Amino acid sequence: MFFPWVVPYNRDMRHDQSTLPLIEALDAYIKMQKSPFHIPGHKYGRGLPEAFRTRIGNEALLRDLASLVGPEIDSLHDASGCIARAQELIADAFEASRSLMLVNGPDIGLQMAIMAACDPDDEIILSRNVHFSAVGGIVMSGAWPVFTPARFDEELGLLENMTLLDLRHAIQKHPQARALLLMSPSRHGFAPDLDEMVEEAHNAGLTVIVDERLGAHFRFHKKLPISGIEAGADLVVQDWHQCLGALEQGAVLHVRGDAAERWGRVQNVFQTMTTTSPSYLIMASLDIARHYAVMHGSEALDHCIGLAREIAGSIDRLPGLNVLGYEMLRRSDVDNIDCTRLTITVADTGLTGYRFAQLLEEEHDVVVDMAEESNLILSTGFQLSEEAAYKLIDALERVVGDYGRPAPLYVDVRRPTPVFSNNLVLSPRAAFFAPRRNVKLGESVGFVCAEAIHHHTTGLPLVFPGEEITSEMVDYIISEGARDATVFTSNDQSLQQVGVVDERKMILHRSFFRGAAAWGGR
Repeated sequence: MFFPWVVPYNRDMRHDQSTLPLIEALDAYIKMQKSPFHIPGHKYGRGLPEAFRTRIGNEALLRDLASLVGPEIDSLHDASGCIARAQELIADAFEASRSLMLVNGPDIGLQMAIMAACDPDDEIILSRNVHFSAVGGIVMSGAWPVFTPARFDEELGLLENMTLLDLRHAIQKHPQARALLLMSPSRHGFAPDLDEMVEEAHNAGLTVIVDERLGAHFRFHKKLPISGIEAGADLVVQDWHQCLGALEQGAVLHVRGDAAERWGRVQNVFQTMTTTSPSYLIMASLDIARHYAVMHGSEALDHCIGLAREIAGSIDRLPGLNVLGYEMLRRSDVDNIDCTRLTITVADTGLTGYRFAQLLEEEHDVVVDMAEESNLILSTGFQLSEEAAYKLIDALERVVGDYGRPAPLYVDVRRPTPVFSNNLVLSPRAAFFAPRRNVKLGESVGFVCAEAIHHHTTGLPLVFPGEEITSEMVDYIISEGARDATVFTSNDQSLQQVGVVDERKMILHRSFFRGAAAWGGR
C-alpha cells in the first residue's frame, strides 16, 4: 500500500471512512505493470533523469498518471469509480450534499462558486477583505459587486470582517441581490457571525458562498469556529493544502442542499474550468488528507491548539510583541477565532512586520505565513512540533533583542492604510474587456481601472476593474510599494503604470455605466 497504516473507524458517518478508494485503486493499477503507450511522456518516471527520480521518489512518479489510462483509476470529469467514491467520502466527512475535488487550487473553486451562483448583471454582496480570486469570478460571471463598508483598524493594522448589521443594510439597499460571499476565517484567523449571517441571507433569498480556504480543519474540533457547511452555506470552498496537509493545488468545493438546478450549474462550470489532465498525485493527497482528518483530526488538533496557546503565551511575554487572542471577541465583526492561526503585532518593537519577517528568515530560518505593516501571521497546521515551536520563540526573542527598540510615545506614526473607492463606474466584466491604455500610476487618479490590483502577500484586492482610481489608494500603493518586502500585482509587475479604460475608443450602452457623470472631463 502507498499509504500503509489504517486505523479503526470510529466516527458516526454514513460511509466507512477508513477506506482510501483512490489510493487503493492507484496501488492496484501499478501492480498490473501495464506497458505505457500513453501519456504522460515520462513513462512511470523512466524518462526522467535519475537525479530527479531520486529526489521525487519512484513511488510518486508511478502514480503520476493520466485519466485516459483506463477505467481502473476513473476520471475526474466523469467520475463513476474510485474518484466518485473518494468524493462521496469527502462529502460525508463534511456533511455536504456533494463535494468536488479541485486540482487547480481554491482560487478556481471560488470562481466556480461565483459563476454557479450569479447570472450576468446579478448583484453579489461581499466585503473588501475577500481574496483576489473573487475578482476573476465576478468578471467571468458578469456580476456587479456590492461592497459592504470597509473598516480598517489602524491600531491593529487589519481590515475588519463584514458584520450582520452590514449585511442587513446591504440587503435593504439591494433587494435584488442574488448572492453573498463571505470569507471565514479572515487572513488573521477571525471568523464572522457565520450562522446568523447565512440565515439572514437565506431569508432574503441569497445564495451563500463561503470562502473557507483557511478553515478546512474547523469541522474536526469543537474549539474552532463553525464551518461553512455546518452554518448552512450553499457553496463552500476549502484549501486543503493550507489546512489539511494535501499537496499544493489540492482543494475542495462543497455543495449543500438538493437543488438540482444549483448542482447542474456547478457541474457545468466545473467541466468548463477544470483541466482535462488532473494530477492524480494531488487527488490522492486529498484522499489521504480526508482519511487523516477524519481518523486523527480531533487528536491532532488537540495537540496543535494546546501548543499554539503555549506559543502565544510565550510570545506575549516578549517585549513589544502581542498575539491577538480572545479579546478580539469583543468586536462586532468577530464571532470566534482560529487559535491555530497566530497574528502577532510587532509595531511596538520599532520594526515593521515586513522587516521582522525578513530577519526571521534570513538569520534564523523561520518563515512566517504572511507579513503586514504591523503584523506577522503564523499558521501552525496539523503537524506542529515542539521543536519547531521552541525554535520560533527563540528566533522571535533574538530578533527583538538584536533589532527591536521601543517606539517613542510622543511620535505619532501614521501608517499607510487602504482607502477603497466608492465609485464603481463600469461592471468589472465590461471594464476588463474594454479598450485600455496605460497611464503612470501617479497620474491615474480619476480614471476607471481596467485591471485588478491586489496585494500579492495577502491576496487582498485593492482596486477592482471598473472602479474609479482614487488619490488615497494611489498614495497607499506608492507608500507600501516603496517597502522592499511588499509586492503589488497588476499587469505591470513594477506597478509603474496601470491599465485604465480608454474612453476614447469605447462605445457602450449607458447601462454599462454607474456614476458615469463623474467619469469624464479628462
